[in-house]
Amino acid sequence: MPDVLFKITCVTCNARLSVRNAAVIGQILSCPKCGSMVEVAPPAEADAGDCAKAEGAGLPEYGDDKDASHGAEASPASAHVVGDFETNALGINGESNSSVESATGANQEIDDAMPQAVDLAARYRVIAWASTGLLALVAGVGLMLYTISGNGSDQSDEAETALLSAPLDVKEPTPATAPKATTPPTPPVETNTLPAVAETITPPETSEPAVEDSSPESEPAETNLPTEPLPPEESTKTVVTDATAPAPPKRTLRIDPLDLDPEGFDLSTLQSDSASELSVSPAETSKPPEQPLQIPAATAERPTVSRDPAQQLSALDAPAVLAKELQAFVVNAMPLCEFLDFTTRMTAVPVSVTPAELRLAAVSATRSVSVSVKDASIDSLLSAALKPLRLTPVIENNQILLQRGGLEDVRTIEYPVADLLDSHTDAAKLATMVRQLVAPETWTDASPEGPFVRALADQLQVLHQEKRQYEVLRLLETLRLARGLEPRSKYPVALLVARSPHMQLNDRLSAPATFTFSHYTPTCEVFRFWQNELGLALLIDWPALATVDIEPRTRITCSSNDKPWHEALDDSLTPLGLSWRAVDGRTLQITSIEVASQSPQLEFYSLKSTVKLHANQVEDHLDRLTKDTTLVFSPEVYIDKGSNTLVVRHSSAAQRKLAQWLTEQGFTRPTSE
Repeated sequence: MPDVLFKITCVTCNARLSVRNAAVIGQILSCPKCGSMVEVAPPAEADAGDCAKAEGAGLPEYGDDKDASHGAEASPASAHVVGDFETNALGINGESNSSVESATGANQEIDDAMPQAVDLAARYRVIAWASTGLLALVAGVGLMLYTISGNGSDQSDEAETALLSAPLDVKEPTPATAPKATTPPTPPVETNTLPAVAETITPPETSEPAVEDSSPESEPAETNLPTEPLPPEESTKTVVTDATAPAPPKRTLRIDPLDLDPEGFDLSTLQSDSASELSVSPAETSKPPEQPLQIPAATAERPTVSRDPAQQLSALDAPAVLAKELQAFVVNAMPLCEFLDFTTRMTAVPVSVTPAELRLAAVSATRSVSVSVKDASIDSLLSAALKPLRLTPVIENNQILLQRGGLEDVRTIEYPVADLLDSHTDAAKLATMVRQLVAPETWTDASPEGPFVRALADQLQVLHQEKRQYEVLRLLETLRLARGLEPRSKYPVALLVARSPHMQLNDRLSAPATFTFSHYTPTCEVFRFWQNELGLALLIDWPALATVDIEPRTRITCSSNDKPWHEALDDSLTPLGLSWRAVDGRTLQITSIEVASQSPQLEFYSLKSTVKLHANQVEDHLDRLTKDTTLVFSPEVYIDKGSNTLVVRHSSAAQRKLAQWLTEQGFTRPTSE
């Protein structure tokens, strides 16, 4: 092993390096310990023998020379960046590396004597190399993203080829002492001899979008490729010198970038594992073609409504709840529908009233309720609040029902009908109409004790229970309203409905509804939200809901996305065994499907003057609408020719379908008239 000529110090790790080959003087080599670039510069005034002595004695022979680091500075032409694999060939071997002396050890005096500023040019070169590598890395990443976007397939390939085909800025070593430099790889040839810097700036091959020109990866192994780099404009073309070699297949896109959602991209999507995901190689031609990636248009919708399967409700004691006392309770001008909802949520006991009881009490669901009590029970609170409305709280089946009491007595009343008589209608026809449309199953005209209705000269004599008398009165007053006549009683005209409420609410229920109850929510809270959003009074038929095991505390989830309100209500209620029906132009009721399909209600349809319908036509259509339903009542149809009004007694489910059919046929007058 040649003698040590002299020692140098690495400015990065302060390692002492022994120089054994004079041929490396003036070159820039890689430090065996930290890999930093170190310029080999001998002392200015020491010869090789002195340096050897200095090493043997362990004392610096050139430590006082301030110009030692610049005494033998090599010219730029002779500088060369050498990797770790060149260490043994250039004289800095593993033996000297293993015996590197620490700057903090015995050679501390030598380190202190070394110049503080080693050649600035060497540092500048290192900084320049690092900056060049960083810029190349940024450019490579930008090129990769640009090529993946599909907007510059051909241009990105040319840019990448130009980047790889450009020779690396590596300075050649002197022929006498340095090994032969590695030839820069050409773009079409994939090798593993690229320096580490080139590997960091080269974008992954698998992330390039497929283009019509074949890629180097699909070339057969026997193909003779050019050893010199191609010009940028020709670098994307494949050079094949073997005429017998098959032409590479054309690469085609399997994924259309325009069909993908950019928000769904991540690094794993952008960087695929191999180029075979974008193209089919010749070896795969015998395999069945893979199915293209299917992008679903939309995910399947979750169920519109569901019940909480884990909920277990405890039984409530309604009498005990009503007996509880409150220190004070004050309500001022609260609508009746909101008052019922409030007391239901306060007591957890269902509180409800039916539309029939409201008609008997001659009040609407929006009637204001005011009450102020102190040290009173809940029963006293309800009685005081509902007394002005002629309603009384009654406990039935552990629920609180509001009823209009005192109407079970039988009375005889004569109703004047002279204003309703004309060439088309006489008293006998009016009596027949009353028997058809008001509780038709209860009349027994053959018995003098009634119930009966008799036609007099200009009156109708009716013997029946008082609550049925209210129904007769409402029928006659509504007929006057349809004909545009003045009322003959004190019954509030605002509570009379001369047009089908389903048609009156058509515009409101056709508006879009969007709501989501993603967490299980009590039904009373859901109904309250619907009431506020609709701007309508919402009556809840809690006795009917109890038949399908639903009470105010039952928790459900439901949702609607921009559907009409009538459709959103159907989707949310039908799976629960519930339905809804229109009471008047300001009120809806939520009830069970059975009640909605089996309880008759009376509705009026104002027909256009040009429309001439016969009762049998409407009856035939109603039979078709309800052919799958076994009715427990007798449906009735009556046409008042004096006002060209169709009067139908049928279930609310059939009334909804009839109103839709009449509207589609253009038979009814607009509600604005």
